[in-house]
Amino acid sequence: MDAPAESENTTIEDAETKEVAANLEFKSFKIDGMTCAMGCAKVIENKLADLDGVQDVRVDFEAETAVISYDSEKQNVESIAATVEKIADGAYKVSDMSDLEEIVDEKQS
Repeated sequence: MDAPAESENTTIEDAETKEVAANLEFKSFKIDGMTCAMGCAKVIENKLADLDGVQDVRVDFEAETAVISYDSEKQNVESIAATVEKIADGAYKVSDMSDLEEIVDEKQS
């Protein structure tokens, strides 16, 4: 009797995963004002990762860019940009927000 319960739980979890995947958006954007990889880029990455609905975020200090995947039901481009621009008393500026198909895992490249 435990097997059907596990099967039902798996089905519920699969449905939730599919729902999030249907709402998942991928964006890239430029961040001006970063001065270091560990202080600036890492802090921005961590703040964005803490937002509700964010699945993945990567900030590249050298390229001055970020890529993010998020649930569009929980976040939007305005809230993401505002989060970045509030860090360090407005030291960072977000621009050139654009769509991506997906975030490619750098380990696969």
